[in-house]
Amino acid sequence: MEKEKDNTKKRAVAKIRKISSIKKEEDLRVSIIGTVVDIDSKSLFFTIDDGTDKVSVLLNNEAQLKDLKLGKIVRVIGLVMGFEDGFELRGEIVQDFNGLNIEYYNKFLDLSKV
Repeated sequence: MEKEKDNTKKRAVAKIRKISSIKKEEDLRVSIIGTVVDIDSKSLFFTIDDGTDKVSVLLNNEAQLKDLKLGKIVRVIGLVMGFEDGFELRGEIVQDFNGLNIEYYNKFLDLSKV
């Protein structure tokens, strides 16, 4: 019996990255963890810093901003939007990671060579 073809589209896997190691030419979707250092609720942007660099994250709607606070640790899964002079992320998922020991996480990333 022949199998039916699955025509559902699948998302690209989000690669775990440090902000400084994101390659706008190669990385389509990434997962980063860092601290919220700036929030622009009018433009639906916030900035995250993971200790290696900072990146702006554009959100889809105001509801995604409601739980963000300066100093909060979050994980962002999003699409890399490359520009001539850099990149930003289009945030698909923003998760609270406030209980994470960021120092241990960064050691894990270093050992994983991410």
